[in-house]
Amino acid sequence: MRLLFLHPNFPGQFVRPAAVSAQAGHEVKFLCHTHYGRSLAGVERITLKGGLGHKALEARQLKGLAHTQALAEQYLKAMEQLAAAGWQPDVVVSHSGWGCGLHTALVWPQVRRVAYVEWWFAVDAPLYSFDPTNLWWPSPGNGRGMRERNLSLALELSEAHALVAPTHWQRQQLPEALRQRCAVITDGVDLNRFRPDHQRKAPTPLLTYGTRGMEPMRGFPELISELPGVLEAHPQLEVEIAGDDRICYGGSPPQEGSFGRWAQQQLAPWIAEKRVSFLGRLKPHAYTQWLQRSWLHVHLTRPFVASWSLLEAMASGCCLIASNTEPVREFLDPSSATLVDFRKEGWLMPVVAKLLADSALCGKLAKRATSTAKAFDEHKAIDAWHSLLCAGLTT
Repeated sequence: MRLLFLHPNFPGQFVRPAAVSAQAGHEVKFLCHTHYGRSLAGVERITLKGGLGHKALEARQLKGLAHTQALAEQYLKAMEQLAAAGWQPDVVVSHSGWGCGLHTALVWPQVRRVAYVEWWFAVDAPLYSFDPTNLWWPSPGNGRGMRERNLSLALELSEAHALVAPTHWQRQQLPEALRQRCAVITDGVDLNRFRPDHQRKAPTPLLTYGTRGMEPMRGFPELISELPGVLEAHPQLEVEIAGDDRICYGGSPPQEGSFGRWAQQQLAPWIAEKRVSFLGRLKPHAYTQWLQRSWLHVHLTRPFVASWSLLEAMASGCCLIASNTEPVREFLDPSSATLVDFRKEGWLMPVVAKLLADSALCGKLAKRATSTAKAFDEHKAIDAWHSLLCAGLTT
Protein backbone atom coordinates (compact mmCIF):
# COMPACT_ATOMS: atom_id res chain seq x y z
CA MET A 1 0.00 0.00 0.00
CA ARG A 2 1.16 3.52 -0.79
CA LEU A 3 0.44 6.25 1.75
CA LEU A 4 0.94 10.00 1.54
CA PHE A 5 0.87 12.18 4.67
CA LEU A 6 0.40 15.94 4.46
CA HIS A 7 1.35 18.26 7.33
CA PRO A 8 3.23 21.58 7.47
CA ASN A 9 5.52 20.33 10.24
CA PHE A 10 6.97 16.82 10.02
CA PRO A 11 5.81 14.52 11.54
CA GLY A 12 3.24 16.38 13.67
CA GLN A 13 0.31 14.27 14.80
CA PHE A 14 1.18 11.62 12.22
CA VAL A 15 4.32 10.34 13.92
CA ARG A 16 2.70 7.03 14.91
CA PRO A 17 0.62 6.15 11.82
CA ALA A 18 3.43 7.14 9.45
CA ALA A 19 6.16 5.27 11.33
CA VAL A 20 4.14 2.11 11.88
CA SER A 21 2.92 2.04 8.28
CA ALA A 22 6.54 2.14 7.14
CA GLN A 23 7.50 -0.59 9.61
CA ALA A 24 4.71 -2.75 8.19
CA GLY A 25 6.33 -2.54 4.77
CA HIS A 26 4.08 0.05 3.15
CA GLU A 27 5.52 2.77 0.94
CA VAL A 28 5.17 6.04 2.86
CA LYS A 29 5.83 9.57 1.63
CA PHE A 30 5.38 12.70 3.73
CA LEU A 31 5.07 16.24 2.33
CA CYS A 32 6.01 18.99 4.78
CA HIS A 33 7.26 22.55 5.06
CA THR A 34 9.49 22.11 8.13
CA HIS A 35 11.04 19.18 9.96
CA TYR A 36 13.76 20.57 12.29
CA GLY A 37 15.98 17.60 11.55
CA ARG A 38 13.42 14.97 12.52
CA SER A 39 13.14 11.75 10.54
CA LEU A 40 11.26 8.45 10.71
CA ALA A 41 12.72 5.13 9.57
CA GLY A 42 11.23 4.04 6.26
CA VAL A 43 9.33 7.31 5.71
CA GLU A 44 10.39 9.42 2.72
CA ARG A 45 10.26 13.00 3.93
CA ILE A 46 9.74 15.47 1.08
CA THR A 47 10.30 19.06 2.16
CA LEU A 48 8.65 21.67 -0.04
CA LYS A 49 11.24 24.21 -1.17
CA GLY A 50 11.67 27.30 -3.30
CA GLY A 51 8.38 28.88 -4.26
CA LEU A 52 6.55 26.04 -2.54
CA GLY A 53 8.50 26.32 0.71
CA HIS A 54 7.78 27.71 4.15
CA LYS A 55 9.96 30.81 3.74
CA ALA A 56 8.27 31.77 0.48
CA LEU A 57 4.87 31.48 2.12
CA GLU A 58 5.84 33.46 5.22
CA ALA A 59 7.39 36.21 3.07
CA ARG A 60 3.93 36.93 1.69
CA GLN A 61 2.72 37.80 5.22
CA LEU A 62 -0.75 36.43 4.63
CA LYS A 63 -3.33 35.92 7.35
CA GLY A 64 -6.43 33.78 7.85
CA LEU A 65 -8.14 32.39 4.77
CA ALA A 66 -5.60 33.91 2.38
CA HIS A 67 -2.77 32.08 4.16
CA THR A 68 -4.69 28.79 4.05
CA GLN A 69 -5.42 29.16 0.35
CA ALA A 70 -1.79 29.95 -0.44
CA LEU A 71 -0.56 26.93 1.51
CA ALA A 72 -3.16 24.73 -0.19
CA GLU A 73 -1.88 25.91 -3.57
CA GLN A 74 1.69 25.00 -2.62
CA TYR A 75 0.66 21.48 -1.61
CA LEU A 76 -1.45 21.13 -4.76
CA LYS A 77 1.61 21.84 -6.92
CA ALA A 78 3.73 19.42 -4.87
CA MET A 79 1.13 16.66 -5.33
CA GLU A 80 0.94 17.42 -9.04
CA GLN A 81 4.71 16.92 -9.23
CA LEU A 82 4.36 13.50 -7.61
CA ALA A 83 1.57 12.58 -10.03
CA ALA A 84 3.61 13.78 -13.02
CA ALA A 85 6.42 11.51 -11.89
CA GLY A 86 4.01 8.57 -12.07
CA TRP A 87 3.41 8.11 -8.34
CA GLN A 88 -0.10 7.66 -6.97
CA PRO A 89 -1.00 6.87 -3.34
CA ASP A 90 -3.71 4.51 -2.16
CA VAL A 91 -4.47 6.72 0.85
CA VAL A 92 -3.79 10.40 1.59
CA VAL A 93 -3.87 11.55 5.22
CA SER A 94 -3.94 15.32 5.78
CA HIS A 95 -4.03 17.72 8.69
CA SER A 96 -7.13 19.59 7.60
CA GLY A 97 -6.62 22.69 9.76
CA TRP A 98 -3.81 24.02 7.57
CA GLY A 99 -5.29 23.32 4.16
CA CYS A 100 -2.61 20.81 3.10
CA GLY A 101 -5.13 18.38 1.66
CA LEU A 102 -7.68 20.87 0.38
CA HIS A 103 -7.01 20.10 -3.30
CA THR A 104 -6.12 16.40 -3.09
CA ALA A 105 -9.24 15.44 -5.05
CA LEU A 106 -8.05 17.54 -8.00
CA VAL A 107 -4.94 15.40 -8.34
CA TRP A 108 -6.20 11.96 -7.30
CA PRO A 109 -10.02 11.98 -7.36
CA GLN A 110 -10.32 8.22 -6.77
CA VAL A 111 -7.85 7.98 -3.89
CA ARG A 112 -9.10 7.36 -0.35
CA ARG A 113 -8.73 10.56 1.70
CA VAL A 114 -8.49 10.74 5.49
CA ALA A 115 -8.71 14.15 7.19
CA TYR A 116 -7.38 14.72 10.70
CA VAL A 117 -9.33 17.55 12.34
CA GLU A 118 -8.10 19.39 15.43
CA TRP A 119 -10.59 22.21 15.79
CA TRP A 120 -13.73 23.71 14.31
CA PHE A 121 -13.71 27.49 14.67
CA ALA A 122 -17.10 28.45 16.12
CA VAL A 123 -17.74 31.90 17.56
CA ASP A 124 -19.96 30.41 20.27
CA ALA A 125 -17.38 27.82 21.36
CA PRO A 126 -16.79 27.55 25.14
CA LEU A 127 -13.25 28.74 24.46
CA TYR A 128 -14.57 32.31 24.10
CA SER A 129 -17.17 32.33 26.88
CA PHE A 130 -14.77 30.78 29.42
CA ASP A 131 -13.13 34.06 30.51
CA PRO A 132 -14.48 36.90 28.34
CA THR A 133 -13.04 39.79 30.39
CA ASN A 134 -9.47 38.44 30.46
CA LEU A 135 -7.03 41.10 29.24
CA TRP A 136 -4.60 38.53 27.84
CA TRP A 137 -7.17 36.66 25.76
CA PRO A 138 -9.09 38.59 23.06
CA SER A 139 -12.74 38.00 22.19
CA PRO A 140 -13.55 36.65 18.71
CA GLY A 141 -15.20 39.94 17.72
CA ASN A 142 -17.96 39.54 15.16
CA GLY A 143 -16.72 36.06 14.27
CA ARG A 144 -16.31 36.70 10.54
CA GLY A 145 -12.62 35.76 10.52
CA MET A 146 -13.34 32.52 12.34
CA ARG A 147 -16.11 31.58 9.94
CA GLU A 148 -13.76 32.21 7.03
CA ARG A 149 -11.24 29.81 8.58
CA ASN A 150 -13.92 27.13 8.39
CA LEU A 151 -14.49 27.62 4.64
CA SER A 152 -11.51 25.56 3.52
CA LEU A 153 -11.86 23.25 6.49
CA ALA A 154 -15.46 22.45 5.63
CA LEU A 155 -14.60 21.64 2.01
CA GLU A 156 -11.74 19.32 2.90
CA LEU A 157 -13.74 17.52 5.58
CA SER A 158 -16.82 17.12 3.37
CA GLU A 159 -14.76 15.54 0.58
CA ALA A 160 -12.80 13.20 2.85
CA HIS A 161 -13.78 9.55 3.03
CA ALA A 162 -12.95 9.40 6.74
CA LEU A 163 -12.49 11.97 9.51
CA VAL A 164 -10.41 11.59 12.66
CA ALA A 165 -10.35 13.74 15.80
CA PRO A 166 -7.95 13.02 18.69
CA THR A 167 -10.53 13.46 21.50
CA HIS A 168 -14.28 13.29 21.99
CA TRP A 169 -14.22 16.93 23.09
CA GLN A 170 -12.69 18.03 19.78
CA ARG A 171 -15.12 15.87 17.82
CA GLN A 172 -17.98 17.51 19.70
CA GLN A 173 -16.98 20.93 18.30
CA LEU A 174 -17.82 19.85 14.74
CA PRO A 175 -21.19 20.59 13.13
CA GLU A 176 -23.49 17.62 13.57
CA ALA A 177 -23.29 16.47 9.93
CA LEU A 178 -19.50 16.20 10.15
CA ARG A 179 -19.50 14.91 13.73
CA GLN A 180 -21.46 11.82 12.71
CA ARG A 181 -18.73 10.83 10.26
CA CYS A 182 -15.81 11.46 12.61
CA ALA A 183 -13.95 8.74 14.47
CA VAL A 184 -11.96 9.41 17.64
CA ILE A 185 -8.39 8.13 17.79
CA THR A 186 -6.45 9.49 20.75
CA ASP A 187 -2.85 10.37 19.88
CA GLY A 188 -1.69 8.05 22.66
CA VAL A 189 1.39 7.96 24.88
CA ASP A 190 4.56 5.88 24.84
CA LEU A 191 4.33 3.96 28.13
CA ASN A 192 7.83 2.54 27.72
CA ARG A 193 9.30 6.02 27.67
CA PHE A 194 6.96 7.82 30.06
CA ARG A 195 6.72 5.92 33.33
CA PRO A 196 7.32 6.62 37.02
CA ASP A 197 10.86 6.46 38.38
CA HIS A 198 10.79 7.42 42.04
CA GLN A 199 14.57 7.33 42.28
CA ARG A 200 14.69 10.41 40.04
CA LYS A 201 12.33 12.47 42.18
CA ALA A 202 13.90 15.79 43.18
CA PRO A 203 15.29 15.78 46.76
CA THR A 204 13.37 18.97 47.65
CA PRO A 205 9.88 20.16 46.61
CA LEU A 206 9.74 20.91 42.88
CA LEU A 207 6.81 22.40 40.98
CA THR A 208 6.99 22.00 37.19
CA TYR A 209 5.12 23.52 34.28
CA GLY A 210 5.71 22.57 30.65
CA THR A 211 4.37 24.22 27.54
CA ARG A 212 5.04 24.52 23.81
CA GLY A 213 4.50 28.27 24.06
CA MET A 214 4.23 30.63 27.03
CA GLU A 215 0.78 32.07 26.37
CA PRO A 216 -2.76 32.65 27.63
CA MET A 217 -4.20 29.53 25.98
CA ARG A 218 -2.17 27.45 28.43
CA GLY A 219 -2.83 29.66 31.46
CA PHE A 220 0.78 30.84 31.61
CA PRO A 221 0.13 34.42 32.83
CA GLU A 222 -2.32 33.12 35.45
CA LEU A 223 0.34 30.73 36.77
CA ILE A 224 3.04 33.39 36.91
CA SER A 225 0.74 35.77 38.78
CA GLU A 226 0.25 33.12 41.48
CA LEU A 227 3.87 32.07 41.95
CA PRO A 228 5.23 34.98 44.05
CA GLY A 229 2.83 34.26 46.91
CA VAL A 230 3.42 30.52 46.69
CA LEU A 231 7.20 30.95 46.70
CA GLU A 232 7.02 33.25 49.71
CA ALA A 233 4.84 30.78 51.61
CA HIS A 234 7.06 27.77 50.83
CA PRO A 235 10.75 28.71 51.14
CA GLN A 236 11.92 25.22 50.16
CA LEU A 237 9.88 25.10 46.96
CA GLU A 238 11.60 25.40 43.58
CA VAL A 239 9.88 26.00 40.24
CA GLU A 240 11.01 24.88 36.78
CA ILE A 241 9.30 26.06 33.60
CA ALA A 242 10.00 24.32 30.30
CA GLY A 243 9.00 25.54 26.86
CA ASP A 244 9.56 28.25 24.27
CA ASP A 245 8.87 31.92 24.84
CA ARG A 246 6.35 32.29 22.03
CA ILE A 247 2.64 32.46 21.34
CA CYS A 248 1.25 29.51 19.38
CA TYR A 249 -2.50 29.96 19.82
CA GLY A 250 -3.05 33.70 19.98
CA GLY A 251 -3.48 36.29 22.68
CA SER A 252 -2.34 39.82 23.48
CA PRO A 253 1.33 39.97 24.56
CA PRO A 254 2.35 42.23 27.47
CA GLN A 255 4.25 45.46 26.95
CA GLU A 256 7.52 43.59 27.54
CA GLY A 257 6.97 41.98 24.15
CA SER A 258 6.60 38.38 25.28
CA PHE A 259 5.14 36.50 28.22
CA GLY A 260 8.50 34.91 28.93
CA ARG A 261 10.21 38.27 29.40
CA TRP A 262 7.27 39.53 31.45
CA ALA A 263 7.43 36.41 33.65
CA GLN A 264 11.13 36.82 34.30
CA GLN A 265 10.50 40.36 35.53
CA GLN A 266 7.70 39.17 37.81
CA LEU A 267 9.87 36.41 39.27
CA ALA A 268 13.24 38.19 39.24
CA PRO A 269 13.96 37.83 43.02
CA TRP A 270 13.45 34.07 42.95
CA ILE A 271 15.34 33.66 39.69
CA ALA A 272 18.28 35.41 41.39
CA GLU A 273 17.99 32.95 44.27
CA LYS A 274 17.91 30.08 41.71
CA ARG A 275 14.55 28.93 43.02
CA VAL A 276 12.87 29.61 39.66
CA SER A 277 14.41 28.32 36.43
CA PHE A 278 13.36 28.72 32.78
CA LEU A 279 14.65 25.63 31.00
CA GLY A 280 13.67 26.38 27.41
CA ARG A 281 12.87 23.49 25.09
CA LEU A 282 14.13 20.24 26.57
CA LYS A 283 15.57 17.41 24.50
CA PRO A 284 13.47 14.22 24.60
CA HIS A 285 15.55 12.31 27.15
CA ALA A 286 15.90 15.33 29.43
CA TYR A 287 12.17 15.99 29.19
CA THR A 288 11.35 12.43 30.24
CA GLN A 289 13.60 12.67 33.30
CA TRP A 290 12.30 16.14 34.13
CA LEU A 291 8.74 14.84 34.49
CA GLN A 292 10.00 12.04 36.73
CA ARG A 293 11.70 14.60 39.00
CA SER A 294 8.54 16.61 39.57
CA TRP A 295 6.70 16.78 42.89
CA LEU A 296 3.78 18.83 41.55
CA HIS A 297 3.11 19.34 37.84
CA VAL A 298 0.80 22.09 36.59
CA HIS A 299 -1.16 21.63 33.36
CA LEU A 300 -3.52 24.44 32.37
CA THR A 301 -5.59 25.02 29.27
CA ARG A 302 -8.65 26.95 28.25
CA PRO A 303 -11.47 24.87 26.70
CA PHE A 304 -9.44 24.08 23.60
CA VAL A 305 -7.08 21.14 23.21
CA ALA A 306 -5.17 19.27 25.89
CA SER A 307 -1.53 18.99 24.85
CA TRP A 308 0.38 15.73 24.58
CA SER A 309 2.25 16.68 27.74
CA LEU A 310 -0.85 15.96 29.84
CA LEU A 311 -0.82 12.25 29.07
CA GLU A 312 2.96 12.20 29.32
CA ALA A 313 2.85 13.72 32.80
CA MET A 314 0.12 11.30 33.84
CA ALA A 315 2.10 8.29 32.62
CA SER A 316 5.25 9.60 34.34
CA GLY A 317 3.63 9.48 37.76
CA CYS A 318 3.25 13.23 38.28
CA CYS A 319 0.97 14.63 40.96
CA LEU A 320 -1.09 16.90 38.75
CA ILE A 321 -2.65 20.30 39.35
CA ALA A 322 -4.80 20.74 36.25
CA SER A 323 -7.42 23.12 34.92
CA ASN A 324 -11.02 22.10 35.47
CA THR A 325 -11.83 22.43 31.77
CA GLU A 326 -13.44 20.07 29.26
CA PRO A 327 -10.32 18.86 27.43
CA VAL A 328 -8.63 18.00 30.73
CA ARG A 329 -11.70 16.26 32.19
CA GLU A 330 -11.64 13.81 29.29
CA PHE A 331 -8.49 12.36 30.88
CA LEU A 332 -8.62 13.32 34.56
CA ASP A 333 -11.13 13.58 37.39
CA PRO A 334 -10.82 14.49 41.10
CA SER A 335 -9.59 10.99 41.90
CA SER A 336 -6.52 11.40 39.70
CA ALA A 337 -5.68 15.12 39.92
CA THR A 338 -6.45 18.34 41.73
CA LEU A 339 -8.65 20.27 39.33
CA VAL A 340 -8.59 24.06 39.63
CA ASP A 341 -10.33 27.12 38.25
CA PHE A 342 -7.35 29.23 37.24
CA ARG A 343 -9.57 32.22 36.47
CA LYS A 344 -9.92 32.95 40.19
CA GLU A 345 -7.22 34.85 42.03
CA GLY A 346 -5.50 32.74 44.67
CA TRP A 347 -6.27 29.42 42.98
CA LEU A 348 -2.78 27.96 43.41
CA MET A 349 -1.84 28.74 47.02
CA PRO A 350 -4.23 26.38 48.91
CA VAL A 351 -3.64 23.55 46.45
CA VAL A 352 0.14 23.63 46.82
CA ALA A 353 -0.13 23.90 50.61
CA LYS A 354 -2.46 20.90 50.78
CA LEU A 355 -0.42 18.68 48.50
CA LEU A 356 2.96 19.50 50.04
CA ALA A 357 1.52 18.71 53.47
CA ASP A 358 0.04 15.38 52.39
CA SER A 359 2.49 13.13 50.57
CA ALA A 360 0.04 10.23 50.80
CA LEU A 361 -2.56 12.20 48.86
CA CYS A 362 0.05 13.13 46.24
CA GLY A 363 1.00 9.51 45.85
CA LYS A 364 -2.62 8.41 45.55
CA LEU A 365 -3.41 10.98 42.86
CA ALA A 366 -0.24 10.21 40.92
CA LYS A 367 -0.85 6.47 41.03
CA ARG A 368 -4.40 6.87 39.76
CA ALA A 369 -3.26 9.21 36.97
CA THR A 370 -0.63 6.70 35.88
CA SER A 371 -3.21 3.93 35.85
CA THR A 372 -5.58 6.06 33.79
CA ALA A 373 -2.84 6.82 31.25
CA LYS A 374 -2.55 3.11 30.47
CA ALA A 375 -5.92 3.29 28.73
CA PHE A 376 -4.27 5.60 26.18
CA ASP A 377 -1.32 3.36 25.33
CA GLU A 378 0.03 4.38 21.92
CA HIS A 379 -0.38 0.82 20.66
CA LYS A 380 -4.16 1.21 20.84
CA ALA A 381 -3.89 4.32 18.70
CA ILE A 382 -1.61 2.51 16.28
CA ASP A 383 -4.08 -0.37 15.90
CA ALA A 384 -6.96 2.04 15.33
CA TRP A 385 -5.01 3.96 12.66
CA HIS A 386 -4.04 0.71 10.94
CA SER A 387 -7.67 -0.38 10.72
CA LEU A 388 -8.75 3.02 9.41
CA LEU A 389 -6.00 3.29 6.77
CA CYS A 390 -6.56 -0.23 5.49
CA ALA A 391 -10.36 -0.04 5.40
CA GLY A 392 -11.55 -1.15 1.98
CA LEU A 393 -8.01 -1.65 0.72
CA THR A 394 -5.80 -4.68 0.21
CA THR A 395 -2.43 -4.55 2.00
